[in-house]
Amino acid sequence: MLSAELKAFYRVAQLGSITQAAKKLGLSQPTVTTQIRQLESQYGVELFYRGGRRLTLSDEGVRLLPMVKTLLQQEADIEFFLRNSGHGTGTLRIAATAPYYILDLVKAFRERLPQIVVSVDIGNSQQVLEALDEYRV
Repeated sequence: MLSAELKAFYRVAQLGSITQAAKKLGLSQPTVTTQIRQLESQYGVELFYRGGRRLTLSDEGVRLLPMVKTLLQQEADIEFFLRNSGHGTGTLRIAATAPYYILDLVKAFRERLPQIVVSVDIGNSQQVLEALDEYRV
């Protein structure tokens, strides 16, 4: 739903690197570079200061970033709503640092709502926070 250019902007702003953003997005580095340039060209703004291999947000980029983050969250909310409207099915995605703490809760949830698919991602604290930030859980 959200434009590829805005998603590319968000990842580059978050990671400070087109190469790392491309890897996260599953795209090539030239594709992400083109998306950023198209966004800047379309609106006549410079969103990043380019210096060496690192990109730094410009003043406009700093102001745009929280708006794009809000749009990403709204897109995730809309997708969740549309997938789960009217038929009482869906997916619950959970991330945790240790399965021990959530096993009883997941079991109780599955007994109460068997039509809901529950997926649990286990990782370290950094991985769990990253999954939350990327709206994967």
